[in-house]
Amino acid sequence: MSIVATGTSQRNTSDDKPNEDVFTIRSDNERTILVIVDGVTRSRRADGRYPVPSGGLLAARVVAQTLIAALVNAEHLQALYQAFLQANDAVAQLNHSHNVWPHLDYEEHDLYGAVATAAVIHGKRLIWAHIGDTALLKIRGGHFHQLTRDQVQKSMKFLKQLTPAERAGKSVAYHSRAQLRNHPELPVSYGVLTGEDMALDYVETGEDGLIAGDVCLLCSDAVTCLRSEEEDWSFAEQLLAGVPFLEWPSVLIAAAGRRELEAQLRSDDKTIIVARVAG
Repeated sequence: MSIVATGTSQRNTSDDKPNEDVFTIRSDNERTILVIVDGVTRSRRADGRYPVPSGGLLAARVVAQTLIAALVNAEHLQALYQAFLQANDAVAQLNHSHNVWPHLDYEEHDLYGAVATAAVIHGKRLIWAHIGDTALLKIRGGHFHQLTRDQVQKSMKFLKQLTPAERAGKSVAYHSRAQLRNHPELPVSYGVLTGEDMALDYVETGEDGLIAGDVCLLCSDAVTCLRSEEEDWSFAEQLLAGVPFLEWPSVLIAAAGRRELEAQLRSDDKTIIVARVAG
């Protein structure tokens, strides 16, 4: 089965925040590897500006590089899990090399980290691994089927409901990073590759079958604003009707940008990969 794949990324509209999304497509005669990574650390410098490259971008780069190298010969779900384990170790080394740990306060100084989805197409089989709120979907007959679970959505709802008294003088960012991130004993926690061992409890793997005409779509979290809370992607399905396949990423990213403006959401980086099984 041959694969046709393409992807694109669009930076947020902030004046100084770099694009912290990284994506990679690698194909050979046997398999196609698709990786999308979103750096999540948003720490500014003392002067209020983002460092370039930011901690989130550095983490995203090292995760993407590690995953691609580890998945070249991947055949089984365990290999995908091991690739994420190696990526988490690489982020731990990054945080140590940048001397992040001694200054960690979860406010101005936070761990470099990233969320990610990786998919391997081998013959008629799709295997994948995931952490955080990037997403993998299978599109068959024009209908979107989300394969990954958004681990962050429930956490964000919980944080929005906290009263100032419940926050005990701490910012929402502090609660998100110090209390909810990588704490699997909490029902509203979520996972991020920060180098912490507990992040590995959030790595999810799965597999699915493919037929000619199927499309695998990977996207960063900003694009999921096209989805309803019930994970209904009908709006996106309608957008793509009649659109040439290679234009799908740009059409969806433009629509996500309009949704952000309409909902007065913070602008975020938007990245999409699509890979179609040609036959």
